[in-house]
Amino acid sequence: ITGASSGIGRKIAIQLAKNNIKVCINYLKSKGKAERVKQEIEKLGGHALTFQADISNEDEVIKMFDFVQNEFGSLDILINNAGINIPEPIETYNYDNWKRIFDINLNGKFLCTKHAISLLKRSKAPRIINIASRFALKPLEEVSAYCCAESAIVMFTQNSALELSKYNIKVNAVSPGLTKTQLAEKI
Repeated sequence: ITGASSGIGRKIAIQLAKNNIKVCINYLKSKGKAERVKQEIEKLGGHALTFQADISNEDEVIKMFDFVQNEFGSLDILINNAGINIPEPIETYNYDNWKRIFDINLNGKFLCTKHAISLLKRSKAPRIINIASRFALKPLEEVSAYCCAESAIVMFTQNSALELSKYNIKVNAVSPGLTKTQLAEKI
């Protein structure tokens, strides 16, 4: 689960662990938060590992999936959850911030999907779940980069579902509304 040290990713990780699913908690900067999620899962009797990786960096994504292969041997579910938002009016929007949102929210999902396929092919019931946003289809002022990236996630999900169906890999997107997370506080 990418971005699983807090917010929606944290809740997903804990729920999966409650259902006896081994979890790899990806995080970018929040090692302490990731370790706390791992401890919560272990208190529930589950099994979790943490792995730091910037999902917008292909080399780091490759290392993360090598780690998953070495530790778990296979992968049944990839949850592409990590996302950021940097609100700003279009007129003054910093282009580096625009690119960073697309790098994390969209390109990170592409890289994780790309490098998870070989592991998912080994599963009996492989799944990819992309966490998008209700703002994929609903514009909102001062978050144009976020809304555009989330829209692209929906189309990437549809294309992935079509292309990966030959491997029996099911690909879906979930677009939650505002959820009480740090990211939602910026919308």
